[in-house]
Amino acid sequence: QIGGRKTISLIFLISFIGIFFSTLPLRIFHLISIIVLLYVLSHYMLNYANKRGFNSFLTFLGFFLILVGHVLFILQIYGLYTEYVVYMVAHLVQLGGYGSLLWMITRVLLK
Repeated sequence: QIGGRKTISLIFLISFIGIFFSTLPLRIFHLISIIVLLYVLSHYMLNYANKRGFNSFLTFLGFFLILVGHVLFILQIYGLYTEYVVYMVAHLVQLGGYGSLLWMITRVLLK
């Protein structure tokens, strides 16, 4: 398990406080999202290493692509890439991540 209710509540509370009281809420949101996604990704990486199933791979891939999208957003926000192409690619990468999670859910529900 990733964690109980207390762990999830604590992560949410820390994220909310950081975003709410920040002068740069978008940057803080993406940084907190990256930290949380690294935690979730490590869990699903171990899950895929143990099970080696296609659904486990789709879940890992989905969270990985969402993480890559947030990293691209951070690079674009901090001015390392100023083109709008990076912004659009970040959205497309995240769309691929959510699509991978949707594919996994439909595979599980249609079994």
